[in-house]
Formats: sequence, structure tokens, C-alpha cells
Amino acid sequence: MKKFFYVLSFLVLLTNLASAQDYFEPQFYLSVSSGADNNFNAFRTTTDSKGFEYYAIPKHYNISASFGVQLFKRFRPRFDFKYVAMSYGQYWPSGYPTFVKTETDLGYIDLNLYFDYLVLTYKKFDIYISPALKTEYLSSEEFTTTKSDGNTSSSHFNLLSEERPRALAGGAISSILKYNINRYVGITLTPEYTMFFRDFVKTNDKTYQRFSLNMGVEVHF
Repeated sequence: MKKFFYVLSFLVLLTNLASAQDYFEPQFYLSVSSGADNNFNAFRTTTDSKGFEYYAIPKHYNISASFGVQLFKRFRPRFDFKYVAMSYGQYWPSGYPTFVKTETDLGYIDLNLYFDYLVLTYKKFDIYISPALKTEYLSSEEFTTTKSDGNTSSSHFNLLSEERPRALAGGAISSILKYNINRYVGITLTPEYTMFFRDFVKTNDKTYQRFSLNMGVEVHF
């Protein structure tokens, strides 16, 4: 709960800073981006009761679309819809000699709320600091099992452990580095750090975290 209150306090402070600015006519904008994710502890970190061992697979990416309103000169809230793809592996126990390992590919849908605050403008460059509240929901899962004879199977065997969360919430902080081509179109580079409010599986003793780096385009209307 402490993590949640830290994020919430920061959002309240940012909103108060924004409300102190002069109001001007709202501007709507749309942004799309894609990039790579580096997940930390995004699998079960201990052997489960059936004897499965888990390992990380660095095959993670996201695709994002955001819609927002520039309410003040420096402050703009936005809603973000994101698809997150990630994977992890499971080694089968020695008691099942037919199988060697299974790779699990997961897809999540994110519904996020960002609070962008403009901290610096220089010529055609803008820099925003953007805290966020994030929710993430499991949308797809695929399995590829390697057998001891070298063949593979996509079946979801009953012995596979259900070691993955179906819903998550977390807080994030990102920086939007924007180059304005003109008053309507800009190119963005966005590094982001996310800390989830629960571990990937509850038996883990290490926090589930993510670092992302996205490139995208922002269009104002």
C-alpha cells in the first residue's frame, strides 16, 4: 500500500502545480508509439510444487496509443491503451522425460492514466515528466513445448502451472523527449520505469518491475 500512496501523493502535487497555471483553450492530441521492454522478475523465481523451474526470455515489446487534452500550458492528462508482449520459460521436471521445456508467450492489455508536466522548452524541443497509474490485463497466452525427440507442441498440458497474473496494477514515471517538426506534429522518445503493486507471482520475494523505451509520433488537432 505504501507504493500506492507515494504515487498518489506525487500525482496530487502535480495536479496542484498545474491548476496554478493560466487556463487556455484546450488542445487535443493523439500519439502512437512502440518500443522494447526489459522486465525484471517477470516469472516465478522459485521452483513450484510440481518441480517446474522458470527462466526469463528477453522477448518483450509494446505498442501504445494515447489520447489527451492540453488543459494548461504545462499540464496535460492523457489516457493510454497499450499492448504488452512478454515471455518466460519452464523446464520440465526429470519425472517427465518426454518433455524438455515450455516457452509461454503472454499478451497483456494496459489501460493507463498519465499526467504529463512540461518542465523544459528549448527551441523545437520539449521535455515532459509524466507519472502514471497503470492497470494490466491478460489477453492472450500461447505455449510452445519442446519434446525430448526434438519435436514441438502448442498444446496447453494440464501439468503446466498457472504461474502468471491475470490482472496487475502499478505506478510509473516516464520522461517524454519531444522534437516538434511543426506546431501539429512531433517525434517522441520516451523512457519509462514501472513498479507494480504486487509481485509477478505471489510466491516471489522480488518486486516485479519494467523499464521501457519507446519511439513515436504525436499529432495535435
